[in-house]
This record gives sequence, structure tokens and C-alpha cells, in this order.
Amino acid sequence: MNCLYYFNPWHEMALAHGNGHFTPIKSVLKMEQDLCFLMVWVADKGDYIHVFDKKLCNDYISGARVGFLDNINLYSHGDSIPEIHSIKPWGWDALLLQKMCDFASIGLLPSLSELDNIKQLSSRVTATEVLNSLVLNHKNLFVGQSYPCNTEEEVATIISRFPETILKSPWSCSGKGLNFAHGAYEGALQGWVKRILAQQGTVMVEPLYNKQADFAMEFYSNGEGAVNYVAPSCFLSDDKGRYCGNVNGVGAELLPDISALLEEELSKVLGNKYAGFLGVDMMRVMDESGKKMIHPCVEINLRPTMGLVSHLICQKHIHPLCTSHFRVIHASNEELKQLIANSKPLQIIDGKAASGFLQLTPVGDDTEYLAYCELFYEHA
Repeated sequence: MNCLYYFNPWHEMALAHGNGHFTPIKSVLKMEQDLCFLMVWVADKGDYIHVFDKKLCNDYISGARVGFLDNINLYSHGDSIPEIHSIKPWGWDALLLQKMCDFASIGLLPSLSELDNIKQLSSRVTATEVLNSLVLNHKNLFVGQSYPCNTEEEVATIISRFPETILKSPWSCSGKGLNFAHGAYEGALQGWVKRILAQQGTVMVEPLYNKQADFAMEFYSNGEGAVNYVAPSCFLSDDKGRYCGNVNGVGAELLPDISALLEEELSKVLGNKYAGFLGVDMMRVMDESGKKMIHPCVEINLRPTMGLVSHLICQKHIHPLCTSHFRVIHASNEELKQLIANSKPLQIIDGKAASGFLQLTPVGDDTEYLAYCELFYEHA
């Protein structure tokens, strides 16, 4: 029996909304449509991938120069229910539960109580619990403060303690649901805080740090008490600091050896409550004395991440002597087609992609999002 993979990038938005009566914004729905095929690269032989346009995906498979796509099945809504033993979405939420209701007959959907558990654990309050324990027990290595506030008075008090603070909603997509304060609770910020408190009940307030670098670590929780380290994640970002990809093959050796400390703490908080992949976002920061420290838990993504996808692609399909830059971009359809046309040809060594341009998702006549790898072979 095999798995069905489903890419739902609106997962955190759905968690924040709280029920299945929710329509994601158009840009995220477009991302779901354009990048759904990305899950084929992490699936195994015989698995199913949910896609929107089977013809486009099959045309891509037929024209691909790689043999990685054999024996993968495509599934679209309306097809007969495949013989599978599990569904592996980007993340479970009420909206996806509604979309996958046809699978209820074979007992593969989580219960409402399980969904509520996922939502509560996905809150930034959980990340604060992990952060506080790590900093308390390893003050020589870690730094970080985060305050869950349930009233405007609490928000104003914490803001007044620091020159600059960042405010976060408990549930939101990475880089979203954020605001900033400069020592005073005033102006438009008050309206934002009131809205988040009314919608989600809590606002997180954190001091801003002198950040030197972003990175992450990927983990897997077996649901029976153990959370194990999987891989490091080295970010690529644009000039505004927004995520745009990952580097594999270089840089991992620069990450601190703190995975065992994270494993221990995550096992306490999540090990018996959640099964699946998760990613922990971190920062290198410089404190007031100029000492370099680690902020060990900026955010916990209780789902697969693009960093994990990048790692699995490299592990399964890319030559071990190769450095790869995994990227996800948003551009006009014409720009995407021009990028592909001007790219370096893909080279295969020992059955693995080794250099050139590895296109990971198909591009049709209205595609706006593309995932790909640029590969650089390091000769021995």
C-alpha cells in the first residue's frame, strides 16, 4: 500500500482561520496549483501525488531527461479513490479535511480532536515554551525571550521594556502576521494588536536581536516520545531577507552542533503529541557585548518545510559530489519560460543529477511559480 502526497501551502492560514469555511488568497491558491507536483521528488515508488493538471504533469514527465519519475502515480479530485495506506499533506487543517472528505470511508483522515491538537501545538506559544527551557538550561550558548500576551496592557508593558520589539500572531505563515514597535504602544499598532487579540486571543512580543544569519534544523517526531534530528537547512534569501531557497552541499559544517539539545527538548514538548516532520527556525545573533550567540527557536513549523524538501531531493536524486541551490520563485509566465530556455543543460553522472538546471515542477501557459535546482559538480 502507498501514500498520497498533497501540497497545501495555505496550511498556516487555515489553522489561523480555525475551520473549513475559509478561502485562501489567490496568490497562495496559485502556488498550490503550480507547485503541487513538487511532492513527486520526495515520494517513493508507487506513491500518489495530488495534482491539478494531469496532462501538464504527464507531458513534463515524458519530456524529462531524468529517470526519477518512474512509477509515481498522479491523482486529481474526481478520480476513483486509490489504494493507499496514508495521506501525507503539507499539513493537516480543517480546510484540507473538508477537501479530502472522500477518503473518510477508508479511515485515513484525522479526527477533529487530532486537528485541534495540531493547531494548538502549531501556535508560536509552543515555540516559546521550547525557547524558554533551552535558554534557561544553556545560558552560555543560547539567547532569546518571547512573551505571550493576552491583553493590550500586557503588550504595552513588554514593549516598554525594550528599544525595539517584534510582535507576532500565534498562527500565520512564515514572514506574515508580524508587526514592530519602537518602545511605545501607539498609533496603528494598537489597532493591529486589538484585531489579533480578538481573532486569536494572544499576541507574542519579542525583543529584536542583532541578527547575523538565519538557519534551521529539520527533525522527525515518531509520535511515541522521540524527536530525531534529520538535517540542517541553510537558507537563501533575497535583499529583503525573504526566503527564496536553500543551499545543499556547503555551509552545513558552519551550523552549530546543537541538534542533541533540540532533540531532547522537542521530545519533551512534542514527542508524544505529534508524528511527522517539523522544522525549527534559528538565528545567529550578537549580544550587547559582541559575543556571538544562538537563538535556538525562533519558530517551529509543525510540517515539512522547503528546507526538508531540498534535503530529500539531494539525498535521493542528486550526486553526492554536487552542490545544489534549491529555489522557489514567483515570476511572469514569460520570465519562467525564458529562465528555462537559457538554463544550462542537465548532466547525469552515475544515474544522479550532477550539474546544470534541474527543473522540479512543470511550466504551462499560465504558470507563475517554479521550483528548480541549480547544480554544481565538484570534481574529485
